[in-house]
Amino acid sequence: MLRGLGRTGRALWQVLWDPQREAYISAMLDHSNPDGAHRARLKLRRDRRNSVVLLLILSSFTYFGVDHWGRELWAKVPWWSVVVTGALVLPILALIGRPVPEPHDTDRPAEAMPQSLSLGDSARGVATTLSDAFTSSKIRVDVNEAGVKAEPGGWGWTVTLQVLDNITEAKLDALERHLNTPTGGLVFARVPEAARVMVVRIVMRDLLATPVDSPERAWGSVRDPVELATRYDGGRLALELFARHTLIIGRTGSGKSGVLHDFLDALTSRHDVDIVAIDLSDGPDLKSWKMAVRRSAFGPNVENAERILQNAVDLIRHNTARLGARNFDPVTDGPGHVVVIDEYGMVAEIDALRILVEYIVTYGAKAGVWVILANQRAVNDMMGTSRLGSQVHLKVYLGMSAEDAQGLPKHLRELGVRPHLFRQATRTHANDAGKGFVVDAETTPVLVRFDRTDRLIAVRRASERAPMRPEPSQQYLDVVAREESQGVPELLSAVRSTVLEIASREGRRPARASGEEIVRGLRRRGIVIDKLKLVGELRKATRGAIVHSRDTNIGPGNNPKGFYLDDLDRGIEQLSRPPEPQGQ
Repeated sequence: MLRGLGRTGRALWQVLWDPQREAYISAMLDHSNPDGAHRARLKLRRDRRNSVVLLLILSSFTYFGVDHWGRELWAKVPWWSVVVTGALVLPILALIGRPVPEPHDTDRPAEAMPQSLSLGDSARGVATTLSDAFTSSKIRVDVNEAGVKAEPGGWGWTVTLQVLDNITEAKLDALERHLNTPTGGLVFARVPEAARVMVVRIVMRDLLATPVDSPERAWGSVRDPVELATRYDGGRLALELFARHTLIIGRTGSGKSGVLHDFLDALTSRHDVDIVAIDLSDGPDLKSWKMAVRRSAFGPNVENAERILQNAVDLIRHNTARLGARNFDPVTDGPGHVVVIDEYGMVAEIDALRILVEYIVTYGAKAGVWVILANQRAVNDMMGTSRLGSQVHLKVYLGMSAEDAQGLPKHLRELGVRPHLFRQATRTHANDAGKGFVVDAETTPVLVRFDRTDRLIAVRRASERAPMRPEPSQQYLDVVAREESQGVPELLSAVRSTVLEIASREGRRPARASGEEIVRGLRRRGIVIDKLKLVGELRKATRGAIVHSRDTNIGPGNNPKGFYLDDLDRGIEQLSRPPEPQGQ
């Protein structure tokens, strides 16, 4: 009876003062029309405020009415009318308030669920189901039977359709649930020739469940495409590696090491490419190929890593000046030059190294110098800048967290690039390790699974190919020798390397070191110099570019005099300039 009284009150409230409440709430939840949702929210608040005001007015009138005329009215009401009213109202309230069981999802009949897709559906059935799914998600679309193409591999369909509305991530998830496809089974791509036309790839069967071992590779040229992975449709993905900057992103357990092995396996089997490697984390992956790369910097060897990158920059400048408007060709210009960097986040933390990598990415492709970068995350705090993402030619997105996936470009997420759905590998099962989306290799992102290459295979192939690896051209050796011996005094070069090493080890930005630290570092390099004479010796070495030391502000309460890497670089730059002609 009390429940019936409450229901009656709510019904009167809705009829008298809030008749369109359900319509307002539905409009508020309509994500496809944000402006309408905002207006409905404001209207609901305004009506609720007006209803409260009206209720207060009625309550005040009722109070004064009962206070002034209540006793007289009660005295005039016959006693039998109260009994009759109670006999009628109480059963009605009890009937209204009787408990009604709510239907559960499991009680719904099967026909209440929307029609889903299955591999045995005809083209007409696929078109009809797709049309219903788009209508349910409030997406205006034109689907016809002629645009449905069943793929011969038996994995699903490729459908050409016309779309007027944007397909957001939320609508993409709703479409997958409606069609009951595997998670990540819908990938959209636009057709450049027509703004309305889109091609949707519906993958109903996973052909990438089992990884494929990497094949033995024949000796060839770096200009030849090389097969590295299996595509979603069972075919093979062939990539051109020459002068194509590549970025590989994947967290622990995503198969990033295996992908890096595949790229190095392909590069070491090419006879016209010079390979150098950097891994400041001293991991085991690049070390597996140490015998097949010409030069490497493993562990906290910042000085050697800088020399490798600086040599690549010098080669770019030399080739650019020599080639003019022509692009580098390994057939006529000698081997190309590729720098492979694992755990790039550690390199990006050091400004001197990051600037060199950005220069290679910006200007290196035309000169036959390119990089392959591997990192766990693509965020700026581990990459140093967002410039690399827009400059590289190939991007490989392996498994990552949902938070990192939100950092991917919005248009890629809406096309179906969702690497956070891949399962991490465990000690006993590979799961989705090696699966990833390759972006910019084709007009649409390609779902692939890279070949499996473990460290034992990598070590064996590196040792077999090491005797056949090409030697650097004499031209490259001349450029490196000329740049490394360009007249920089030994003391100035040693001080710069010492400051870079100390700043990298201590994580100081900008790079700097105190005079005491520099003297100790020089002593380890075999150069003994008094701390009080260091400024004078540097003044001589830089022709007066460095005349005094600066406050280094190493830590709270620790502000000794020392030197900054930028000051040393300016001194070296001044030495490299030709002397100005003096007047008569």
